[in-house]
Amino acid sequence: MAKKLLKKKPPKKNRKQNKAEYATYFARLLLVSAIVFSAVLLFSAIALRAGNTAVSSAGILNILAPANAPPAINAITVQNPAAPQNTPPAIPAYTFGMWASNMAPAIGQSTTIYARVSHNMAPMPNITVTITAQGATYSAVTDADGIAMFTLASSVRSIPVFIAGKVNVGGEVLTNSTFFTPY
Repeated sequence: MAKKLLKKKPPKKNRKQNKAEYATYFARLLLVSAIVFSAVLLFSAIALRAGNTAVSSAGILNILAPANAPPAINAITVQNPAAPQNTPPAIPAYTFGMWASNMAPAIGQSTTIYARVSHNMAPMPNITVTITAQGATYSAVTDADGIAMFTLASSVRSIPVFIAGKVNVGGEVLTNSTFFTPY
């Protein structure tokens, strides 16, 4: 009887059973690989933090900072090496700005051009502003908000209309420009 058992071959498994075993084996292999990778990554991070860190007074981790680097702070500093005091430039006393109410009006539709004059950021009323557009010159006086308004009609499709403006204020001649393009 023992000879019969030894000669007897194990039963053959069908293809579905083999695929199921391979799938289980592969899933287990992936799970073990993921666990090992996570453990290696975790221990590497712990070792790196414990062995090679420099923590600044702000609590920022500087792993790759050179030894002589200044401590990190939570601010951005912009320095101009040419200026001895490193101060920002002064705001001009008088400013002049221009813009169009509609940057793409339909042909024949009017567009308002606004021009604002200010002194130390405050509006300047009763100042004459002159603009030149399409070969013509126009003048208007600023209102209580320091704004002069000009109404221009658009004429030719897809050709930008450039408007140049000028104002004499505080002994200075200020210029600016804007444009719109009819469609």
